[in-house]
Amino acid sequence: MFDPTLPTDAPQQLAMQTRKGGRIENWMNPADPHVGLEQKITELKVTYSRATHRDVGPSARYNCHGLTFASRRTGISNPAQVQRIIIDDGYRALGNAEAPSTGDIAIYREDGDITHSGIVVGSKEGTPWVLSKWGECHEVIHPVLECPYKKAIVTYYRLMK
Repeated sequence: MFDPTLPTDAPQQLAMQTRKGGRIENWMNPADPHVGLEQKITELKVTYSRATHRDVGPSARYNCHGLTFASRRTGISNPAQVQRIIIDDGYRALGNAEAPSTGDIAIYREDGDITHSGIVVGSKEGTPWVLSKWGECHEVIHPVLECPYKKAIVTYYRLMK
């Protein structure tokens, strides 16, 4: 919950719950982006030239999970919290034979841990395209594995309730 007595650059959090009423740990960091992020964004644009790099960011106020599950209002860092949202909110993992569609979410895992998430915004030539936020940098619409998280295993989920 926002605390007006804290300095303006102090991390804040929202009162958030899953659909089942479980508290979701989160943070909002209103601090200005640190030096060097604009250069990193420029490098990402060159490396991932097929992607659409949105003119949103850099920002420390939210992360990829905050984009996916909290409408860009906050960040959710703990992978267990993301898993809790998936379970409590009624998401269903898509089977191998099911193609993801617009509005589904993509969860990226490395060594079993959730490391990244995004929202499916469409498909081109059978490849899902995802809107996600890359660290503190910016938002990008990209082919699902053409991103800094390309070594991850991706599972798609659909909200069923």
